[in-house]
Amino acid sequence: MCMFNYLTGPQMLLTTAGVIALYYGVLALYYRRTIGQTVLSQNNPVSTTAKATIMGTPQDLIGNPAPEWEEELEMFLEPAGEANYSIEMLEDDDTILLKAAETVVEEIQEVVNHIASQPPNPEEVFTKIRAIVLQYRIFENTEYFEAINAFIAQTVERECDIHWTRDDLLVMWK
Repeated sequence: MCMFNYLTGPQMLLTTAGVIALYYGVLALYYRRTIGQTVLSQNNPVSTTAKATIMGTPQDLIGNPAPEWEEELEMFLEPAGEANYSIEMLEDDDTILLKAAETVVEEIQEVVNHIASQPPNPEEVFTKIRAIVLQYRIFENTEYFEAINAFIAQTVERECDIHWTRDDLLVMWK
């Protein structure tokens, strides 16, 4: 069991985004401080040269040519098409199974609501519900299997006045 079961999907997404933003914020502050200390340290020859240049006369600054780069700079441009990124949240197995279980329950309820014969024919009901559950055999050996069977038994008994045993329900899945 997940310790965040009490959070809804949007709340979990917002919490995750907040944790990620906090993480990168702390990293940015840490590296900004580290880089700033390196540049401003007294032992750094770059900062000493920069201080001497700033304290020099304006003629010194204007008269000196810019230093030439010893290494060639390479520039890489990304194509404009790659600039549009999208984030896709992947669902975990429990969420996928839960959505599929909701679909099964809705389909079964729809079939039971639209049984043509009055009183309902037990074979017709069994065949129609079996056609649905055979498409969802992924529920076998999951926590949803018994819940779906309990829903089927209660719905059929309440709506159609048909009583099915556990063995009848297990035959339906085979």
